[in-house]
Amino acid sequence: MKKKNILALMFMLLSTSAFANPTSATRSKFGLGILLPFPIALEINIKNFDIDLGVYNGTNNIFKDWQTLFLAIDYIFYTHAFKNIDNILDFAIGGGGYGTIWFSRLGNGQANSGPMSLGARLPLILNLAITRKKFDIFLKVAPGLGLNIWSSGVGLRWEIFAGIGMRFWVA
Repeated sequence: MKKKNILALMFMLLSTSAFANPTSATRSKFGLGILLPFPIALEINIKNFDIDLGVYNGTNNIFKDWQTLFLAIDYIFYTHAFKNIDNILDFAIGGGGYGTIWFSRLGNGQANSGPMSLGARLPLILNLAITRKKFDIFLKVAPGLGLNIWSSGVGLRWEIFAGIGMRFWVA
């Protein structure tokens, strides 16, 4: 039953992309920025693709364990600009995937947390343009469902990636 609900939700969200206007009042064609604290990442934006590359600590060991590499690639398929506030604020929804690798746990074989995780995520982004298509501040929340992979097996894991960031748009 849960699988059917998740599939129905995915199809509903994807169906909105057929009618969405992918243009944004705050986003431009190429941007660079930072995102923190979950993950602490460099954000690269190329048209509708967001790439996050950095370190991910999780809530248990924030700013303590810097040996976790994080990569996420998202496609932004829906953008809604709030016209009543002069198009300086917009909301975006996307879909993507993520991967983490814990270098500190590669040899430990911990049962509840593996050295590698791969999964899908649903980024929800609120952009505030300080200077339109030049500089913005954004809030990104991306719940994800992934697989932990370790030497003794594979297990499901829910993740929540959340951060605040800022971007400079070059083109």
